[in-house]
Amino acid sequence: MRVVESEVNQQFAEWLYQLSYTRSQHGLLDLPDWIQTTDDRQFFRQFIYPGHIIQFPNASFFLKRAILTSRNDGVDVFNREITDLTNSESHDYFALDTAQNDRSIELTDYTSEFLQAISGKGIPLGKLSLRVGMPIMLLRNYYPKQGLCNGCRLIVTRLFNHCIKAKIMSQDPRYNGREHIITRITLSTKLLKRDPQNPLPSQLSEDTQPPPIINTDGEQEKVVEKILRAEKRKRGRGFRRDVLVKWVQFKEPNWEPRESLEDTQALDFFENKFGAGDDVGEAIGARTGRI
Repeated sequence: MRVVESEVNQQFAEWLYQLSYTRSQHGLLDLPDWIQTTDDRQFFRQFIYPGHIIQFPNASFFLKRAILTSRNDGVDVFNREITDLTNSESHDYFALDTAQNDRSIELTDYTSEFLQAISGKGIPLGKLSLRVGMPIMLLRNYYPKQGLCNGCRLIVTRLFNHCIKAKIMSQDPRYNGREHIITRITLSTKLLKRDPQNPLPSQLSEDTQPPPIINTDGEQEKVVEKILRAEKRKRGRGFRRDVLVKWVQFKEPNWEPRESLEDTQALDFFENKFGAGDDVGEAIGARTGRI
């Protein structure tokens, strides 16, 4: 989501930046007075998307408002609630129900129900319920020359069995209001950033993915095998100290914030061997980890 530039938005962006990279602001803090808050999700949704307007929406209505969430499951909740307020008939689209391993050999041990339940970063839900008049967003570059880029917002105008007809909603007059047909797209998980908390079938090193270990509090946790490398890596407008972590029973390592591994034996062992600086550790080739 591209937030439109304004004085308030720039002020909010600067506050978020300081929140992420200023240690003095870590932990509990008070929100600025100009940030309005509520604990009532229904009130919040009704404030942004009033039900009486949702039933008779237009492109300009959706163009001027959006709800941003920090997690995909939050998006799904709002999508379901707002979609149920519309009057048009729902049309369901289902994802492909096959999986491939790292050698591009199809796997048949996974049911279509399991595959459709996977909700990873960068991919849509296994079941999309769309309605005419509802807003949607592209998750990849489809036709950039025509304004159909990753993050492009559109409003559905027609629904077909294998394609969607939608109109672009944009502040750019070159593309706003243009209608396009979006066909079914095959997404390969090999092109996506891998999520260590929600492994996809293409990540499997064996026939089954080892489950996380359950600790004494009943929570799932991954067990660190060792830390491979430490680097200062670019994040947003600044840098973050990351370490490349190899997990027990998982095939590939991934980068984690260094502070997340503080007070662990793995980090103590790594620093005793390579020091507490950055750009140290095993060979440069070890940088190929999940983000």
